[in-house]
Amino acid sequence: MKTKTLTNSCLLACLSMIMSGSPWAASAKDIVISPMLIHITPAEEKEPVITDLNNSAVPGVDLSASSETIPGLGLTYFVSEKLALETYLALPPTHDVSLSGLPGLDKVATASMLPFAIMGQYHHALPETRLTLVGGVGLIYTMFRDIDVTSQVTQLDPTIKFTAEDTFGLSFQAGVQYKLDDTFHLRATYTKMLLDVDVDITTSVPTLGNLSSTLGLDPDIFMIGMAYKL
Repeated sequence: MKTKTLTNSCLLACLSMIMSGSPWAASAKDIVISPMLIHITPAEEKEPVITDLNNSAVPGVDLSASSETIPGLGLTYFVSEKLALETYLALPPTHDVSLSGLPGLDKVATASMLPFAIMGQYHHALPETRLTLVGGVGLIYTMFRDIDVTSQVTQLDPTIKFTAEDTFGLSFQAGVQYKLDDTFHLRATYTKMLLDVDVDITTSVPTLGNLSSTLGLDPDIFMIGMAYKL
């Protein structure tokens, strides 16, 4: 009985702490910086690889990319109390590129990306709580700095080369912020990006020809960190 009473008291205390206080009120021209961890998980889609020998898919061969976690920094500028623009600075993510279906091969390259993103956000502070809900839509432009082929692949074909086209994509965001005080708050967001990348593979293997594929990244992006209002 005492344990149940203590548990209920703790739950009520936690609820009271969450509900107490006023939301972090932002105003026009406020600037917020947010150091955070960013986890990028490409969709688990395996894209077919096309050969130019007969413009058909190579049976059983497909392309995919790995997940990555990187440190980053969000920069938010409030246009008004509720509307904001946000962009991000981060170490360029490097994804492993896998080509499944070929015996003895899995990881075939590493791709270093340089994304530029801008997000339009709407901030809704819940009355009489410390919580603010955030929703946003945005645009991303991704450049590929390098695609380095693994030594295992170059041993099979020293001339092989991977190239990827720079591309635009859309993004949709939902998140929550928790006020610690008038300067700091905790934040967590989920972003879905719609991003497809055209990849060309140049080879000297006569039976393969030159290959191409559309790598459907469409990553789920999870960000967690702390924000500081300047």
